[in-house]
Amino acid sequence: MNWRDFDYEKWQEENAKFDHAKYDAMCAVADAILAEEEETIAYFPELPKEMERPPWKPEPFYNVDGDGIELYLSDDCSYTKWLCPGVEVKLSIETDEIVGINIWGVKKRIAEAEEKQ
Repeated sequence: MNWRDFDYEKWQEENAKFDHAKYDAMCAVADAILAEEEETIAYFPELPKEMERPPWKPEPFYNVDGDGIELYLSDDCSYTKWLCPGVEVKLSIETDEIVGINIWGVKKRIAEAEEKQ
């Protein structure tokens, strides 16, 4: 919307009809819920043993939906860099070092390699 199209009188009418007290009450309820969640989080400074994540270890994973092999060498936060069709590397956000690789279309690549033999 262009500022020239703003109808101040119409805005004043709509603002007068708006139930500010109800809106403020809803915000107060939302704030109370958030405060309660923060208290709950503070109550559990450590997760119970059965909820802890197992230690991370590098291992390949076959993604059935994408027909791809995913291998992460580190659990660093990463971003993806496309190398060529079906091949991506994962680079560490902090160091730009390779922390993983994805190879898509594995079955197709195997079939093509077998045909060439």
